Amino acid sequence: MFTIVIPMFNAERTIERTLVSVLTQSFSLFEVIVVNDGSSDNSLNLLEKYLIDPRVKIINQGNKGVSVARNCGVKNAKYNYIAFLDSDDEILPYFLLEIKNAIELFPEAGIYGCSSTHRNLINGNSSDGTINIFRDKILSVNIFNDLAYLPHSSAIVINRSKYYEVFPDGNGFPVGMKVCEDWSCYLRFAYKFKIIYIGIPLAIRNNGVVGQITGNKKIRSQVIYDIINFYNTCFRFWFENENENENIDINRFLKHQLRARILYLMNEGEFESLFLLINNLDSRILSLMQKFEIKLYLGNNKYFAILFIYFTKILWRIEKICIPKYR
Repeated sequence: MFTIVIPMFNAERTIERTLVSVLTQSFSLFEVIVVNDGSSDNSLNLLEKYLIDPRVKIINQGNKGVSVARNCGVKNAKYNYIAFLDSDDEILPYFLLEIKNAIELFPEAGIYGCSSTHRNLINGNSSDGTINIFRDKILSVNIFNDLAYLPHSSAIVINRSKYYEVFPDGNGFPVGMKVCEDWSCYLRFAYKFKIIYIGIPLAIRNNGVVGQITGNKKIRSQVIYDIINFYNTCFRFWFENENENENIDINRFLKHQLRARILYLMNEGEFESLFLLINNLDSRILSLMQKFEIKLYLGNNKYFAILFIYFTKILWRIEKICIPKYR
């Protein structure tokens, strides 16, 4: 029923724990595809002893990036429901069983996910990322009302047949992107098909792992073009399919997300990245905002720009109350 796709690049510190979390699932109808993305450490050798289990498969490729690895896993999957598990994360024993229950309740959906426990491997601290209003519930959510409703990548399962309806070539994850490649896939997918959220933390997102991009300011500042590509790719897809989902206000969602990104760049002092972002966005995206707003972001008085964004955030929260959380 399930194919678990694990992209792996130099993951010798974590890959065994990740794989064992899959092999100890209470629901056993699955296969595991580890896509080795040109690892140069000992991670591939560590997997040899697990190949005795016929459900475990390894595909080797040169270092082409996580998007190519995930796309490869989709194309080689035997089953229709595909989980994407990063090589430094884990799933709890009842993850697949609970996803199966959600599929039976909402067979028409395209994406199924759960909340996660966030764990720091350096200091051992952990926190429950479950959204309280959804705790212990299984329901369809509107991520375009709040992106926080989108589960973490390692807590998501997709319907492969519906995935191919959106991405006929199987390449839902944009090749070459180091950040936002997962959002680029899921936000386009979710525009056409429902997302089901399980309010139980059944996945573990590990932080503090050597080599992670998340939280690495130096690396993230180098991938502003990936962020630009994310916005442009999603917008063009939504624009081409704008009549297919009348329940989603893409313009409202996009403006809020852009302002949040701009606020982050201002607070971090990454003004060069801010200028690159604004100057390389699709002109139709910028047209969603007032001209004075764009000038405000590109001007010298960042205080008023930040104040304006906080004002729009207040309006967003007020509007959220009136917009359905569900789809």
